[in-house]
Amino acid sequence: GFEIFETNSFEQLMVNLANEKLQRFFLDAIFQFEQALYQREEIEWVEVEVPDNAASIATIEAKPNGVLPLLDEQCRLGERGSDDEFAVEIGAKHTVRGVCQLEQRGCFSIVHYAGKELYTVDGFVVNHVIVAGPVGGLPELVDLLLGTLNDVVAHLEDGALILEVLEDAGVHLQAHLEDLAEKAFR
Repeated sequence: GFEIFETNSFEQLMVNLANEKLQRFFLDAIFQFEQALYQREEIEWVEVEVPDNAASIATIEAKPNGVLPLLDEQCRLGERGSDDEFAVEIGAKHTVRGVCQLEQRGCFSIVHYAGKELYTVDGFVVNHVIVAGPVGGLPELVDLLLGTLNDVVAHLEDGALILEVLEDAGVHLQAHLEDLAEKAFR
């Protein structure tokens, strides 16, 4: 279910995105499918207005100004990207009061199907991407990383461990949710 905490981070945004997608799937699968079935079978029914959470999903995912694309942009900036700049970008791209808006310093809100949720940007950038670069000095750490990395290609180059990010966390979750929805509608 949907959870509302006093302080919400990147991880909670990902949980809430999953909940939004599941809610959309439920609405589509139950209401729209059943109504179409009633029409095909010419069964009398009263049309039910189905709530629409597409704006909440788009606010998080849509390019170029969704929360995740703006976060991707900060991650691509490397050391120049920051949580504070991410918040500034949200404020600049979401100036009209609506589904997403900048709140107090370092916080933004999104109106989800279950209600308005406040997110603190602290840690968003670091939790969204695995920082690529050489790691050296600790053979045990290198062995551990080489043996346990998911969604990362690791290789040794001139004695340094090189990590190549294949997918960031948000893109990874989006892909899994889309795959799940596609399989469910088959």
